[in-house]
Amino acid sequence: MGCFLTGCMKLMKSFGFARRRLHRDERGATALEFAILTPVFLVMLFAVLQVSIAFHKGNTAQWAVKKAARQVLLDDSMTESQVQALVDSHLDAIGESLRLHVHYTVDTSGSVPIGRITATYVHEVSVPALTTFYARFPIDVVVPKAPI
Repeated sequence: MGCFLTGCMKLMKSFGFARRRLHRDERGATALEFAILTPVFLVMLFAVLQVSIAFHKGNTAQWAVKKAARQVLLDDSMTESQVQALVDSHLDAIGESLRLHVHYTVDTSGSVPIGRITATYVHEVSVPALTTFYARFPIDVVVPKAPI
């Protein structure tokens, strides 16, 4: 019986030593930290990229509408369909296929007629592990027209 207790005591001491040794051992800590932080970093990276793309396309849409507004300033006889075609041609020229629905109205209630071009670009921002949301970029450009 004494031999059995002595063996058990030695075994318990060796387990205690192994437990203390494992407690001090830091090998693999970097791999564990990497495994925990990598998904968070990747989600943040994809979110920044998606939002950057959305802002780029929103600014591109605004540029195309403003460029069309300059043409409207020079040509008083333009219609809404011609303005839409002009915006689409500007976007096609730079290789962007944005779906913009352009509205063009002329307000003649004042002494100087005012042409207003409005459009809204909506970009779907899709990031893995997050809910999809839509970034809206309203565009409103006002140009004076020649007095009637």
